[in-house]
Amino acid sequence: MAELHIIGRISSAKDFTQTRLLCKWSFHAGSGWKIVDGCEEGQTQESCDLYTNKPVWDHPIDVHYTTQTLQNSPKLLLQIFHRDTHGRVLFGSYGVCNIPLSPGLHSIKCHTWKPIGNWKDRLRDKFLGITLQLKSPSVLVNSLDRFELLTESMGTVKIELHIIARNFEKYGCHVIIKHIETKVNMFTTKFMLMVLYLILNESIYAKKLEEIFTCINETECDELIEKDILEETSSTTAENIYNTTNNIISSSMYPTQTPKIQIIPTTEMSHKIQFNNEFRNQSVYKMYSDICKCDLTISSCDINCCCDKDCNSFHFTVFSYCESHQPELFDKRYCYNRNFIQRNNTPFILEKLANNLFCILYDNLPPTYDINNKLDIKTEKDLRKAINLNRPTWKWEDQLHVPGYNTFSHYQDDGVMWIVYNNYIQPFEILQSGFTSLCSFKKTLKYLHGWKDQCLQTELINTNKFLFPMAFNNFTVIVSPHLLNETYIQVLDQVCPQNVCLSLTSYYCKHYWKTCSNNTVLGSCSNGKCYNIVTGVKYLIVHNGSMGINNVDVYFNIGNVSRHFYQQFEVTYEWAELDKEKSFFLSGNPGYIIGRPLIIGTLKINKTNKVETKYISFNKTSSFLTLPIATKAGECNKIDRYTLTFGEDIKLKCSVFIQTNNFSTMSCIKLQNLTMHFLMKDSLFNVTQTDQYNIYVAKTGNFSSNDITDWTQILLDRIPQNVIVAQVVNGRLYCSGLITSVHLNILYSSLKKSETLNNYIIVGIGIKFSAEFNMSWSKCLYENCSDILKTDIISYVTFHDISKPSKYYFAGGPNLDITLPYDFFYPFLSSSTCIKSSIFLISIISTVALHNLFY
Repeated sequence: MAELHIIGRISSAKDFTQTRLLCKWSFHAGSGWKIVDGCEEGQTQESCDLYTNKPVWDHPIDVHYTTQTLQNSPKLLLQIFHRDTHGRVLFGSYGVCNIPLSPGLHSIKCHTWKPIGNWKDRLRDKFLGITLQLKSPSVLVNSLDRFELLTESMGTVKIELHIIARNFEKYGCHVIIKHIETKVNMFTTKFMLMVLYLILNESIYAKKLEEIFTCINETECDELIEKDILEETSSTTAENIYNTTNNIISSSMYPTQTPKIQIIPTTEMSHKIQFNNEFRNQSVYKMYSDICKCDLTISSCDINCCCDKDCNSFHFTVFSYCESHQPELFDKRYCYNRNFIQRNNTPFILEKLANNLFCILYDNLPPTYDINNKLDIKTEKDLRKAINLNRPTWKWEDQLHVPGYNTFSHYQDDGVMWIVYNNYIQPFEILQSGFTSLCSFKKTLKYLHGWKDQCLQTELINTNKFLFPMAFNNFTVIVSPHLLNETYIQVLDQVCPQNVCLSLTSYYCKHYWKTCSNNTVLGSCSNGKCYNIVTGVKYLIVHNGSMGINNVDVYFNIGNVSRHFYQQFEVTYEWAELDKEKSFFLSGNPGYIIGRPLIIGTLKINKTNKVETKYISFNKTSSFLTLPIATKAGECNKIDRYTLTFGEDIKLKCSVFIQTNNFSTMSCIKLQNLTMHFLMKDSLFNVTQTDQYNIYVAKTGNFSSNDITDWTQILLDRIPQNVIVAQVVNGRLYCSGLITSVHLNILYSSLKKSETLNNYIIVGIGIKFSAEFNMSWSKCLYENCSDILKTDIISYVTFHDISKPSKYYFAGGPNLDITLPYDFFYPFLSSSTCIKSSIFLISIISTVALHNLFY
């Protein structure tokens, strides 16, 4: 039977008026779903964050289901409670969300609400905290039962789930296909297969649809479907697990699971790679669009971005698909009498039609809970076989993906990168974390796919080869797979040419990535302490698209450790033709993307001929908004800073200290200046008024000019005053008027563009300094000692979404400019007694004419 494993957490909540929140949660599924392991309900701890008003729970979820149907799939019911000022735990709101059935990582925002009644109930809720509750909250999992409820929107709960699915394609839709094929005609079968393809978005149904469309008669189609079902039964059915876990088991540490091909290097020089447009994917073509949201690099071609103006025909040869392509596929042959699709998670447009001449209204699908047991148990072997069928198991060894080395193809996007190690061809692999934080798995690098991760090293011994550079640079990288063809395989005692097997260029960095050299550093470990070992590895791979790799640089961060540490890994790709002076990574196109850094610039003023010109000066070396970050010892890092990303609410803390020989006011002033240096990076120098602050933030992620209208000024609530007073009382130094924290409030809004864009524009940003307070330190009592003044500095960042919902405005009626001839009333201007009656008649006729004109 099909299996669904839900692993994740109830992360946090936002936009609630209350601060001290807790959440009761429970899973609800139909009778066709059976729970194998895990808890279906639970409760988070009570969380409170008075500063950001965003409680963080990080409550774990782990549930394992089995099923033979897709009907009534699991839903998650949330009940939010809060504690008031009197210590009472009161009900807050409800929330229901569907559990996705597609494998992978899903980030869900569950919007909550609470029932409201008449005006008396609202008064009780306002002043007494008595909120209406349902007698049976489980009825909320049925969306049809909620239509009669009058509700009020509350906050949002963030949920992160890892979904692992197994056998859904085998026990879900293949049975339906067989049932349809045996009981309905070919015409209806085509319709049902197309619906399965559109709704489930599975390539196996698209292939099956193509096969059935091309078969000659119903007999051949019956055989085709029977063959397909048999193949699916005998094959491995948990391939989704491999894709979901991010290849954490695709390359195990054991050498027997790594595919190796003995190579045939020869001294013969290989041919130079030539550009060949035949390798181009025919489905990849140039797209022209005013909005190209995947173009995030100036003066460089972004991989798989077909609308990037910097990409040409040569660049397209390495593309595997078009990232900006949006398929518009739908089936118009179905009629819908009600909107039963609550949420469309597929890339297809489902069009609701009615009053068609011919459409499919009913099908003969089996009932949801149809039980048909045809097992015939006669022997002990039959009994054991039936028991094993009902036992859910995960055969991890069958899920290992063994890539094959293709000697006739070039490198292409998402293809496996290959290396030569000890005369064997094998995939390019790097350490990564698995189910735990330990460095127990390996990551297979994919061509043009950047990657960054860390894992925990616990074995601080010399036999752990991954602590030393030789484990990361003692191999050669294959420039292009087709160059190392059969001519170089199965030939012994030869040397691989340099333009086929590329050696790595190593750089050794002491403590920081910015201080690197070519000098080899030797490391060692003894008694649990290691010196000059690798704490981080960076690979910079310079490529030329489908023509292969030009060179590979590896950077080692060398340091000393005496306990367990996290080893850092990073892989970046760069075009060989890249102009680094012009190139710059954008934070979105056109607006900001969640997770990209904030771009900043400095206001400059030029005065020529008494004309003042203001513009924004942009420097690529300090182009992003940063905050102070702590080192491993907790001190504020003097070199590296934390790059703030869009949409990230964070709280950072580090310590600063100064050494002094005597307690004085100058010591307090020096400490305050050092604190402001870390918080503001000397941007307050010579600033006496808030409007003089010259740091600006780009409103969009793809600023196109240095015009001040494209930027927004960082607003300050006040200018900190260095009015520091120091006093020494009983051997303690008291400093008054210190400022040690800042709070950044960033207001953003959704772009008024197409609904397919998930980009935002920054409306405003402000910095609020903490209130001045007093601190004291004790004087050291030993001889020849130095007094140390130490304090913690804190940075808060809060993003505020001030987007407004879209509104429809209806145009009014047209303005009619009606003019009459100047002599129109001439016949009525006499002294006749019929003037009044004639004017009255004309008024009636005019009124009727205008009424017919407008209505």
